Amino acid sequence: MAAPMSGVCKRFFHLYRPLQNTNEAFITRPKRSVYVRTYPTTLIQPDGSTFTIRYHEPIQAITLPLDFDALTPEEQKMVLLSRRPKEKAAKVEELKVGFDAKKYLKYRPDGKKRS
Repeated sequence: MAAPMSGVCKRFFHLYRPLQNTNEAFITRPKRSVYVRTYPTTLIQPDGSTFTIRYHEPIQAITLPLDFDALTPEEQKMVLLSRRPKEKAAKVEELKVGFDAKKYLKYRPDGKKRS
């Protein structure tokens, strides 16, 4: 014989009724303040240590900012220099053209240069 349904199962079947049709799930979004799905994310602290946390958005890493006032003046200067945009060296290439049109006159049907 089957055991009688417990109170938990009765509540489960009472609260979660089957959908009436397939469109019922797309009418509104779930109204939750905290969503259940979280993603493993690496948290990088200012001292360089890392550990894994659960975060609500699927991003790979979160870097915490440095406490600029707690740094020594030398370290502050290094940080400011690293934040500056890098200067790109301008590349100047001279294109050497080695094309001589006179070499291809023999392939023309009349063999003469047109003007």
